[in-house]
Amino acid sequence: MKVLVVDDVGYIRHHVSRMLEGLGHVPLATDSARHAMQMLEKDPSIDVVLTDLLMAELDGLWLFKNAQTIVRMTDAGDARPPAFILMSALRAGSGVDRDVQKLQLAEQMGFVEVLAKPFDAKRLRIVLDNIERTKNPLPGATVLLDRLKQLTLAVHRIIDHHDDELNADADAYIEDATADLVKLEQFATSLV
Repeated sequence: MKVLVVDDVGYIRHHVSRMLEGLGHVPLATDSARHAMQMLEKDPSIDVVLTDLLMAELDGLWLFKNAQTIVRMTDAGDARPPAFILMSALRAGSGVDRDVQKLQLAEQMGFVEVLAKPFDAKRLRIVLDNIERTKNPLPGATVLLDRLKQLTLAVHRIIDHHDDELNADADAYIEDATADLVKLEQFATSLV
């Protein structure tokens, strides 16, 4: 699988990329969530995003949320959003409350896994093997997922043209819909 590593620490990017190569995957790497979005928009063959939670400019939650709205096309049609794995040095009960809340939110949003840094190749292999086994959802679920994506894109268009109060409601909907979409994908893939 092609795996995008997103971390603002060069050593981490290099180390995780080497781990991925050793596991037989194709690593790509970038130091920012913004650049990761550009890469995801251009390359629909990226299967997995392994992102740090806390980065200098935009965090891994921002990347996850925005990546769900990208329209990714392949020769076979629409491509699903990549699976997301979060990596973080934070532990529940440690660090700044706001950052720990981000870690808890990530678990609710639908990240496939949260890996505590440092993690080893064995743990990463288990997570990636699970993703690879569940990559292809049921055909009926694909239609439903596509409809949910279209609805989410429509809400984004509404946000771009209305007032702040409506924007807050629409943002709340998008967060909920994104989490529901991920849960639906996980459910659909568990039936395969």
